[in-house]
Amino acid sequence: MTALQPDQWDLLARIAAVTGGWLVDNPAAPDRRRRATIVRALADEGLCELAPDEQLNLRKSDGRSPGWAARILPDGLLALRYRELHTASATGELPHRPPVPAGIELSASELDTLRHFTALAPLLPGARTRELADALAQAVPGPGSRTWTVPATTSNLDAIEAAFRLEMLTGASTSRSYHRIRRERPTGSTPARLTATTANQPPQEADQPAPRATGT
Repeated sequence: MTALQPDQWDLLARIAAVTGGWLVDNPAAPDRRRRATIVRALADEGLCELAPDEQLNLRKSDGRSPGWAARILPDGLLALRYRELHTASATGELPHRPPVPAGIELSASELDTLRHFTALAPLLPGARTRELADALAQAVPGPGSRTWTVPATTSNLDAIEAAFRLEMLTGASTSRSYHRIRRERPTGSTPARLTATTANQPPQEADQPAPRATGT
């Protein structure tokens, strides 16, 4: 299935509106065939559940069984909620927006850069990718989702600074983001290490012989 069409969303919302129960087909409805096609497509996507034939036989009206009965599934509720938030976010009117914490503000392009960095985690052993992923998971969108705010904890700032420092050192991006993060740190503080704490050990020599005990 591609993107759901408006009539599919409408029927899914009607199914969801029947709290704890089933939306039952109306055999007399003029668009009955079209609605049957829609509800089966929604069921195929795992957004709603169709009642078995035995249950439909128990819902006969005027001697006719409904063509279908459907109830919402958790995936359907989530899809409806995400659509609501996605539509509202595009207009800058996100409902029930969580309060934006005091922290470091990142642009959408900076966030994309940091997400690309975390995606390279398997290829960057020792890098602060796990710390950075934890920091990005705390990001809260600003109005219109053009900026994101990450709580300015020491761990978050260290991970973000290290990623932007690598970007700067390799010439992958300008130094503007790195220096902006540095201005968030206390005056005179040393730059964050590029490697995570547990990885910040000098490399070991390969096949280095163990030191020999000395006698007295």
